[in-house]
Amino acid sequence: MPNYTYFFERYIGRKLKSWERNIIAPLERARQHALIHRALIIDPPGQDARPLLVHWTRFVKKHINQNIEAAIIGQKKKEIIELAHFSKKQDNDWLHIGMYARPNNLRGFSFSIALIFDADKANCSF
Repeated sequence: MPNYTYFFERYIGRKLKSWERNIIAPLERARQHALIHRALIIDPPGQDARPLLVHWTRFVKKHINQNIEAAIIGQKKKEIIELAHFSKKQDNDWLHIGMYARPNNLRGFSFSIALIFDADKANCSF
């Protein structure tokens, strides 16, 4: 089986742990084979995959497709901005931040990657 995580590991500068590899490898396989793919990722007990997924999104933007747009949706805007290391100067044109309380704020945007964090806690329908 090919090592789908090789280039992402080089991007973050370290080898992925086994639980991280189990998350990134299927995403990279789908991306490399141009498959339309939706994934539900449930964090392993005691782990938080959100920072890893943000790094992967930035990797895709920087090295694969500079024209990509992405959205990160969660409960609290401040938490998402901290997690994504969001910078208005660098990220405002491609990374959209949304909240469960105001899903209409993302209306009209078209994005290739949507990270919906803590979807089990959302009280709205997308």
